[in-house]
Amino acid sequence: ELFEEREGASLTAWLKHFDTNGDDRVSYQEFLDGVLKLGWDQSKADAEARPLFEALDLDGDGELALEEIDKAQAHIWNEFRTWCASKFESYEHMVERFTHGARTLTKDEFGLALLREGWQKGCETLLFG
Repeated sequence: ELFEEREGASLTAWLKHFDTNGDDRVSYQEFLDGVLKLGWDQSKADAEARPLFEALDLDGDGELALEEIDKAQAHIWNEFRTWCASKFESYEHMVERFTHGARTLTKDEFGLALLREGWQKGCETLLFG
């Protein structure tokens, strides 16, 4: 719920506020920074964030993985990343194929580009974030 309240989806909140370095792991400090970005009161955040972090850290390794937050969205994110790696030479190559040189890409254009490129797993709106 915490991840979905402000951003509408766990994956969006994860990428935007928590896993900002893209290493697929969130330390306690990254978690604390993330909840503050989501509007938690700083004076109460540490006392409230620590127990929540520990409850979410299902494997007890001191870091969170998206799988511990939302298994379904973690699965689709991993499927998408694997598909992208097999389909495109680089991030730039993917962007070029999706935008055809345009400077922006709407959610609808993103969804159409995914379909045009062969993505068949759905969740286009979620992936657009």
